[in-house]
Amino acid sequence: MIAACYHRNSTAGQIGNYSQQEAQRRLPELARSHGFPQVEFHLEAGVSGEELHNRPVLQALLHRIERGEIGALICQDHTRLARDRDLIDGQLIKQVCRKAGCLIIDEQKVYDLRIDADDLTSDVQFLGAKIQKRQNLRGIVRGLEEEARQTGMVTRRREMFGYDRHTELVDGKARRVQSINLKEAELVRRIYELVLEHGPREVASILNADPSVWRPVKEAKQRVKAAARYGGDGTSRPWWNQDIREICTNPLYRGVALWAKPENERRGQRPRSDLMAHVNNVTVEHPELAIVQSDLWHQAQQALASRAARFTRRGVRSSYLYSGILRCPKCHGTTSGLRATHNRHGLRLPTYRCTQWAARGKAVCTGFNIRERVVTAGVLPYLANLLPRAEIEDAIATALSSDGRSELERRQRAHRTHAMAEVQQRIDNLRMSLEVTSDRDEHIRKEARIARLKEEMVNHGEALGQLDSRRANHRSAAAILDSLGKIGDVAMLDQMVRHQPQLFQLLARTVFQSLTVEGFHIGRKYSCRVVAVDYTDSFAVLLAAVNHRDAAGILAASEQLPQLMVSA
Repeated sequence: MIAACYHRNSTAGQIGNYSQQEAQRRLPELARSHGFPQVEFHLEAGVSGEELHNRPVLQALLHRIERGEIGALICQDHTRLARDRDLIDGQLIKQVCRKAGCLIIDEQKVYDLRIDADDLTSDVQFLGAKIQKRQNLRGIVRGLEEEARQTGMVTRRREMFGYDRHTELVDGKARRVQSINLKEAELVRRIYELVLEHGPREVASILNADPSVWRPVKEAKQRVKAAARYGGDGTSRPWWNQDIREICTNPLYRGVALWAKPENERRGQRPRSDLMAHVNNVTVEHPELAIVQSDLWHQAQQALASRAARFTRRGVRSSYLYSGILRCPKCHGTTSGLRATHNRHGLRLPTYRCTQWAARGKAVCTGFNIRERVVTAGVLPYLANLLPRAEIEDAIATALSSDGRSELERRQRAHRTHAMAEVQQRIDNLRMSLEVTSDRDEHIRKEARIARLKEEMVNHGEALGQLDSRRANHRSAAAILDSLGKIGDVAMLDQMVRHQPQLFQLLARTVFQSLTVEGFHIGRKYSCRVVAVDYTDSFAVLLAAVNHRDAAGILAASEQLPQLMVSA
């Protein structure tokens, strides 16, 4: 049997350290000392033990243990296997090892989980791992809070535009200190003033027109890349759109340092421990680092927000058909389009890849990459089946059959018409009797009866009006369904993709809020299938109305989907 040696580094800074080198030497020796001559070493680099789904190496080992390929799982310490908050991951690891008869071996003990004593001891170890994780994080948080009070955490980040960084002795210790660069501060104020009237991309173009105010490259390792790309000695480069946005949204420029941002506020940030979820948006006042006035900073935020409201993400035209709606099937995050693959004719083909994987690596997602034409091959049949021609024709027939020709409607119309005639006759009779009535009380009673009969007449008239409007709705719904039925034709959709891609993109965004596909092989051919969708609210209403043959619902939904009608 194979013994799998598993070692995990919690952070990227621990990769290749002495502990890893010792594990690579000691763990195989430990496996052989327990009678496992065939040994494999597996490294999980830069991943926390708090979440099992972010640890692909251990997941792969557990699958092999289930198949009976591995007889022992070797680790330096039992607590390194799982440190989750709810003790669920540890129980999953135990369950897999117990069913497969796989041993867990560390430097202190051999755990055979089929034995009650070892199983209980393993539970105690996982509980100790949870306690140790909490204690470690408490110390880290206290240290971060103290560093924030003293430095605002700004010395941990890359050197920012508008500031200089140098080292000073503080209480006998060398500390990095940040101070304002007066020349760059003037340009920062100019950027804030330009943002009030221009977008970030326009501001970057205005600044790039004068090479003397290009952005300085302060990191030495980036100067070689800047020189190769833009020429010169690499000490400066053109301004980018994201440079302007970062400067105008960073509160440090108004003297407020912000750290411990939530995970969803910054692209590229590592997943945070659940035990630190309460430490969010901690602000520290540093008035000595303020470059712009607080009022100007807030005006810039309002200007950026107003422009973002006018140009929503789903409204921006993109050359990629599924931009903004395609999701990764592994981490369920967004995907980004790129033209990085080539066919045999040398053409660059549109491709989608997982944004989380590209920005944060395998610690978050194991990766997803698929060509646009493969996605289209799987989406077109799915889209056509949403509104199949046969069901649409059935819905049209149902709508037309209700167009004043059903027996129920004819009986309702005859009943209302006859009732109105009878009520009118009773009103006429009462009016004639009023002319010969001399008793005042009797006269008042007959007037009240006439008023009640008039209300009854109005109710019958409204009921007839509803029947008429329902007839008009059925005819209009039949016309709308006839148009929507064209979308159920795969050949028509394929022609739209080829000759009118912008129209197909409009159709896709009208139907799908999000779309998840996964690829698979059929022989040598690679294809995909739709595994999860989230419809837009208005299309979901339309789909429900079509399924229930609700003419009024179809009309109401079609008014909310003008793009869909244009596509049809």
